[in-house]
Amino acid sequence: NAPSDTSFNEMDTVYVYPKPDIQIANCQPMCNLDTLIIINNTTINNSIPGMVAQAITNHEWYINDIQVFGAPWNLTFTPNLPGSYWIKLVAESSLGCYSEDSCLITVYDLPEADFTILPDTTCLGNTTIFTSNSIDGSWPINTWIWNFGDSPINIDTITSYVDATNSYYYSGNYIVELTVFDNFGCSDTFKDTINISPGINAFFTSNVVCQGNPTQIYGTGSSSSTDNWSWDFDLDGSEDA
Repeated sequence: NAPSDTSFNEMDTVYVYPKPDIQIANCQPMCNLDTLIIINNTTINNSIPGMVAQAITNHEWYINDIQVFGAPWNLTFTPNLPGSYWIKLVAESSLGCYSEDSCLITVYDLPEADFTILPDTTCLGNTTIFTSNSIDGSWPINTWIWNFGDSPINIDTITSYVDATNSYYYSGNYIVELTVFDNFGCSDTFKDTINISPGINAFFTSNVVCQGNPTQIYGTGSSSSTDNWSWDFDLDGSEDA
């Protein structure tokens, strides 16, 4: 007799739920100390018939493998050192499915603005020379913007040389500002003060005397800030007293 068939078949459905689809946007080179918003565009596929809908219930941001605790959905990134930074995002669904992705951000060093003023104290109307001593960062400097502090419209933008000149027509202290930009667009600003001394007036009086008698000539009528008098009595261009 043939043996009886004792086989048994049973079928069931196995659901393989999709992982979160991580999308990181706005990973791009930047200047040191700037702020970059890195966008989390993560989604999950809930379009498969018969599957329980999922949601993204947890996400974690990492900078160079160091977790940023409490980071919101989009990451605010403000580096304080130049270099390369790996940004990683881990996302987890309500059913425990998770995935991760990362991107590399290059942070460029800033230029360093600096200048000297010659002379740093001068008289009204004299020409002052401003010499840039600025230092390149990761990129070469290509623009120098000078604000001489004496007028909101007296601003020089220079792209072909690094020195500037200015003359002041009112006495006082002026804050001079230099902003430099490099080829990438990174910038830095430096400020210094120049003192413009008030102009002085030369004036003298003398006594009327007879020929051969000594004459007193008084230069005290000159400006009160005068500290040196040079006398030329016969107008020959030589100092007599």
